[in-house]
Amino acid sequence: MLYYENIISKEVPFLEQFFVIFDGDFAKWFFNQILTDDMLLLDGKPITSDWGPDVIWCKAAKQWNPSKTSCVIVPVVSQHDDTQQVIVWNSSEKRTKVNENQLAQYTSKFPKWVFYSKNI
Repeated sequence: MLYYENIISKEVPFLEQFFVIFDGDFAKWFFNQILTDDMLLLDGKPITSDWGPDVIWCKAAKQWNPSKTSCVIVPVVSQHDDTQQVIVWNSSEKRTKVNENQLAQYTSKFPKWVFYSKNI
């Protein structure tokens, strides 16, 4: 078993969506703005992508309370034993297009909050 006496966190401009902890008041404020019908429906049908919120929540958190650290990455040692793939999340051209369209919708609607990176 490994023990760490000192964990050093670092403020970052972007945290991907796989493991994030939110301040409850911020989450209420943020999700009320982004989880609306115009963001969750496309031609009256539910969207099938979860891309977008992670590209905007760090800057949104900074706007919500500039005196707080908005996004902090904390190193955690873990082991991932599940090597199976979820078929629907494959890298097909159709899936990529759906994801990119959803990302474009968030960047268009919330341009002040977008974290821009050539890797996104």
